[in-house]
Amino acid sequence: MGTENTDATGAAGATSANDLGGSDDLLSPMEATDPDELGAEEDEVPDPPQTWSAADKFGMSAEEQRAGETLDDRLAAEEPDISEN
Repeated sequence: MGTENTDATGAAGATSANDLGGSDDLLSPMEATDPDELGAEEDEVPDPPQTWSAADKFGMSAEEQRAGETLDDRLAAEEPDISEN
């Protein structure tokens, strides 16, 4: 016995109503998951950051959270305000 596709009536290889979609659907489920269409927007995917900036910050481990951050470390992490005046 193989793993044949069967519909609700048991007919092998038949296409079910779910595969075809309804008359009100813009796309049938088979068309909506077409691999050719899914890959069309791959140029719009943003590149991931080169480093784990949030995970490298102080306080991510339990030990760092217990010890607390020194005032010098907190002041060093500050960024100056940049104004256009």
